[in-house]
Amino acid sequence: MLWTVIAGGGGIILLWQFIKPQPKPIDGVYRQPGKWYHVKKFIFKLLLKRNQQKNKKKKAVDVESYSSRGYGMGINDIHVLEKVQNLEKDPYAIDAVYYGGFSKEGTRLALRMGRRHNRQSEVWLVMEIPGIGRLQHPLHPDTLVSNVSNNEYTAGGINIEIIEPMKKWKISYNGQLRFDGTERLVHVQMSLIWQTVTDPFSFDTDMNQSALADAVSRELWTKQFWDALRSKHQTHYELWGELHGKVKVDGFDEKFVTLKTIRDHSFGIRDWRTFYRYSIHFIYLENGTMIQVGVVSQPAALSHVKIGYLVHSNGAFHSVSDIDLKLWEVAPPEGPKNNYTFNFYANGKKYTTEVFGEWTPIWYHHKDRGSKVYEKFCKYKINGIDGYGLAEFHYRNPDGTPYSPIESVPMLDEPTEEEIRNNVTDLTLTFQEKGCCSSKLVGGKGAQLGLLTSIQNKVNVVVPKGFCVTLAAFNKQLQINQDISKSVDKIIAILRNGCHDNLKSACSDTVEMIATTAMCSDVTSAITQMLKTVFVDADKTYFAIRSSASGEDGTEASSAGQMETYLGVRGEKEVIDAVRKCWASGFTYQAVQYRRMNGQHIKVCVGVVIQEMVKSEVSGVLFTNHPVTGSANQITINASYGLGESVVSGKTTPDSIFVNRSWDNQLNIAEKSLGEKQVAMSIKDGGGVIEEKIDRKDTCCMTDEQILQLCHKAIQIENYFGSPRDIEWAMFGGNYYLLQARPITAMDQETHEDMLHEFDDPLVTGREFLTTGNIGEMMPGAVTPLTNSIFKPAINIALLRYAEIMAEGPHLNHPDNIVLSCCGTMFINMTMIETMAINNFIGKKDAAELNLIGQSLDSLSYQEVVDYCGGVPSLWRRLKTFISSFSKYNERTAVCESWYEKVKTYKIGEGQTTCAGFYTDLDSRIKDYYEIWETSMIKSGQSGTWAAVVVGILLQGKTEYTTEVCADVALLLSKCDEVYSAEVPIAIQNLAKEIDKAGCSEKFLSSNSQECVDLIKSGVYPGVKSSFDTFMEHHGHRYVKEAEFYERSWRSQPEKLVKSLKVVLKNKLYSQKPRKTLSCDEAIAQIKTPLPWMAKKILRSFVLPKARKAVGQREWGKSLSIKVADKFKEAYWTLAEMMVKEIYKEKKLFPTQMELRFLKMNVGKPVPMTKEDLSAQRTATFSLKGMPVCHGVITGVCRVVKSLPEADDIQAGDILIVLYTDIGWSPYFPLISGLVTEIGGLVSHG
Repeated sequence: MLWTVIAGGGGIILLWQFIKPQPKPIDGVYRQPGKWYHVKKFIFKLLLKRNQQKNKKKKAVDVESYSSRGYGMGINDIHVLEKVQNLEKDPYAIDAVYYGGFSKEGTRLALRMGRRHNRQSEVWLVMEIPGIGRLQHPLHPDTLVSNVSNNEYTAGGINIEIIEPMKKWKISYNGQLRFDGTERLVHVQMSLIWQTVTDPFSFDTDMNQSALADAVSRELWTKQFWDALRSKHQTHYELWGELHGKVKVDGFDEKFVTLKTIRDHSFGIRDWRTFYRYSIHFIYLENGTMIQVGVVSQPAALSHVKIGYLVHSNGAFHSVSDIDLKLWEVAPPEGPKNNYTFNFYANGKKYTTEVFGEWTPIWYHHKDRGSKVYEKFCKYKINGIDGYGLAEFHYRNPDGTPYSPIESVPMLDEPTEEEIRNNVTDLTLTFQEKGCCSSKLVGGKGAQLGLLTSIQNKVNVVVPKGFCVTLAAFNKQLQINQDISKSVDKIIAILRNGCHDNLKSACSDTVEMIATTAMCSDVTSAITQMLKTVFVDADKTYFAIRSSASGEDGTEASSAGQMETYLGVRGEKEVIDAVRKCWASGFTYQAVQYRRMNGQHIKVCVGVVIQEMVKSEVSGVLFTNHPVTGSANQITINASYGLGESVVSGKTTPDSIFVNRSWDNQLNIAEKSLGEKQVAMSIKDGGGVIEEKIDRKDTCCMTDEQILQLCHKAIQIENYFGSPRDIEWAMFGGNYYLLQARPITAMDQETHEDMLHEFDDPLVTGREFLTTGNIGEMMPGAVTPLTNSIFKPAINIALLRYAEIMAEGPHLNHPDNIVLSCCGTMFINMTMIETMAINNFIGKKDAAELNLIGQSLDSLSYQEVVDYCGGVPSLWRRLKTFISSFSKYNERTAVCESWYEKVKTYKIGEGQTTCAGFYTDLDSRIKDYYEIWETSMIKSGQSGTWAAVVVGILLQGKTEYTTEVCADVALLLSKCDEVYSAEVPIAIQNLAKEIDKAGCSEKFLSSNSQECVDLIKSGVYPGVKSSFDTFMEHHGHRYVKEAEFYERSWRSQPEKLVKSLKVVLKNKLYSQKPRKTLSCDEAIAQIKTPLPWMAKKILRSFVLPKARKAVGQREWGKSLSIKVADKFKEAYWTLAEMMVKEIYKEKKLFPTQMELRFLKMNVGKPVPMTKEDLSAQRTATFSLKGMPVCHGVITGVCRVVKSLPEADDIQAGDILIVLYTDIGWSPYFPLISGLVTEIGGLVSHG
């Protein structure tokens, strides 16, 4: 009977699916659930799940393959995802990046760049700044820009560049913007940094299964439908972050802006007109929640797709499962509504969303303007919480008025390696040869001339005839004359050793040797033959001979004026001599210093340009962008009579001409500043140049017509290169001659302030509680950039994995949201730590604060922590997580223990002889560095867990952390056996005892550090050497600030240990009795907190032994992680010694950062303390209060020691007052009677 009923019911359902009418699409577009909807939805969800499982098993996919992307399949390699993409062969191929930023104060930004074929890009740029107004790109409402770079996000004055994949991008703009609703243009400079606070949400793999299945199931499943679904795929992912930096609008004060910003990246195929309509909302709520939610209609594929996600401040994502937004209501044909309400659902929760539109810029796409986008900046209210952001609407625009944008010219690119492989060994190349367009063969200057020669007829200019002596020719000269190579190597050795006293003389010797050494016959013959081939009458031709080094004339550094130029050279012998002098000029003191200061290779190859001279009537230089401000709105010309050398060398004051250039390249002469022009240089009969005194200061050397003609040609040249140019030019006989066209260097210079904050991390809410506590013990003060980029992310990942294990934390890979940096100093985000505590079965907010920083944070409310992570799991879920954590802890412990043996034979860069090979091997092992810190952090976390249990027993249900409780916890957990770090001072004392026993104490104390090390290692005192070797084996990897890559360990620099040994010997600390440890029973007997007998029994028999063992495991794990980290530290030092360049910016800045001081607790972005703050803090008072970690009273001299080098002043019995302590301070602990630290908690690293 039952089966009959079930079969009958099933039959009725099937019959209904057959006879059920298919609902008509709303407005003839938006399809509704119809026949077989639920069956299709079930089937598609199964297919999605299969794809997602397949995607997890692969590492990356071919970007070119559409079949392997979308609907659960995606690209996992972040370097592949984040790079500038190769455009597909489809005419509507696109590669687009977008930034939508907004702040509570009303600052707003929408910026987008979509690369297209034919050197075109779609550009969006609008901005609103309170007190200034609403600004937009002068091109708008149209968006298409031509003659852009092929392989960069650069167009329309906007430059977007990647700094670190998925983490950091830089945006700059320098040009005109138009005030909204007017024709008034204003110059704007903008330099912004975007940094992520979330992982990416991929619409290929992360969309809600139910929402996507709903969209697919609405459609008619035909072959045409599936073909359309696959044929025009577009990969799209989004991240939230912070955009901050400076904006300068002419006529207004410079503004520093900080915006909550959505960034997306899309690539694949996009014809905007295939979208019928869409409405997408980007929302930032004041509690830190970030939301994207919307509906998209693309009738050829999916007519009604619900998309979106919600991400909490801690990085936890939830995809949107349903939305009741009706496109036909909120986006009617006349345009989108300003105010409306809708609901969406995520993680089982309903979110009622109120939208209040305010400002709506409009853009058109395609030449027929067939697409229209409304970018509506809005205020929001979701479930009663205020927010702000924008809503983007797209409309088809079939009645758009077509227009004709400027057509692009072919991009001038250097040839590929394949195109020049036949020229690699050539000793000379003419400007017309393909190989002469390669800086790898002829250097920067030569390559620019080769490229210019290829377009001279198109621009109607002349590039004087010539050829290049290649870099291969210089190398051949070095190979035949090894003494020259040795002389160059001597310069490198001087720089590497850091002793620059002999640098000038070494450079001078090298220059003399290169200039006077006879040129090898092969190169001489090649030059002689080329002179006859290129020039009809070479003996009577005057030449300009210039150096053309590898690496010069780039966008970062030009090397202009650093090497020699010889003018008016005539005759074969003179040409050969000038070539040798050009080679030599690559190693003058000024050229070497320039390359060193700009981080370039010291040992460069030098090519030479040999070019026919022009008898210039007028010559000079032209910058297509302003050379100082970088503004694209002004062309600058310096011009004078005669040869341009008088202008370039500064021997005359030229005319300075400023030409205003509009966004659409309309020109008008703004200003002529007449120079003295007191000297004109010309070619001298017989060779060389001559200077002639002239007096033409009252007239400009160029007519208005000549000025504008030259500017138009310069713009054409800029279009071919795709970037601003610094052009050397000459005029003679009515013709324009081009002598050089290099990139304008370093228009966006970093300031001291930029470098100071280069490694600062963003905040999600701006109300995070950041502390130097705990992390300040391990890494006091600022850290170096290398430590910031290697150690900090490793610690962040380690803490995130611990949070996953213990508190169901989100699985994040990219944001550094637990340990953050400001001005090079590291901070712990206590708000994130608190989320881990409240989501832990035994965790408590107050306990986490006390354990980590030794104080309660009453101003950080429990509700604020709950909002930060989006809620607290149920008690049952927390219990399950806690139970499962033990097995995961055991897994990680096994990994940690495997490293105990592995580290003994672990080698990095073994067998590598080149920097590239060594670095590749080192970089491939970074995963090991991450792994050891992860295991160490989990061990530390386990110690904290047991400490929390101890605290809970002592509190007996109370909430107040009394001084007695704090002292009792410290007593129970501190005086225990098998604490690895406690062995260090004992081991130092034992080594000192051996020195005294050997009878060499006096000799040791009277010798310098290096002599002491030599004495120990010599083996004259076998007992001393044996103790020393034992110490190094067990503790040689330790030292103060030991995770800092700049600080070398005792093993690497044993002279650092000598200082501690001398303190022990001088004060005879080795004769002290070892510190007494307390058994569990003894420790419990001494606590002041009254406990019932059952609590004492649980503490004695189970909890305290586990907690003490966890302390020992924590210290052992930390020592092991430092031991592995020391392998990496020494590998980086080895790599540094192999590299032949020095980076100056960080070296100059690091001491400044080390002097900065911050409050222990900061709410929001930390601000360095001023001198007044520090003075007020140091004002003498009668008492200092803090958290006790032991019982009793100590009377003694309080000695303040600010850093370890000052520790020599410590006397026996002192009460030591320091900022922090770590393992480097341990030799001094037997000397003191008491210790006060500014930084530290109950469970301290110290």
